[in-house]
Amino acid sequence: MQKKNLLLSVFCLLTLSLLSQDIKLYRVEPPFWWTGFKNRGLQLMIYGRNISKTDVTIKSPDAKLMQVNKTENPDYLFLDILILPGNQPESFSINFTKEDKNIAIYNYELKARAPGSSGRKGFNSSDVIYLLMPDRFANGDT
Repeated sequence: MQKKNLLLSVFCLLTLSLLSQDIKLYRVEPPFWWTGFKNRGLQLMIYGRNISKTDVTIKSPDAKLMQVNKTENPDYLFLDILILPGNQPESFSINFTKEDKNIAIYNYELKARAPGSSGRKGFNSSDVIYLLMPDRFANGDT
């Protein structure tokens, strides 16, 4: 009976250790970016289970992976990417591998940035409320 409990305990520990090594990609923030900015640096936050245990590569002629920043939390990575000048809107793949095995691929999109395409006309007086003061606060006495 004692041997059976010991074997069951070892089996459970091995199963848990294998499950804890599981790597999954859940989210990339921001999910896309635009071309044509003066500042060509871009930092992506990658979130996924044990994602920091992977190696990251980018396949693009217009974007270069400058640095991979790992945190204490194994579920986060931060990628510093340089968008090369003169690039066109495109999609490129961000590959996450471990021991030469593909774990995940994220297709990242660089969209065209056109002035005025967002519907914004700029900042003017209709966007400002100057010196707005409440008459009373909660339970105020008139």
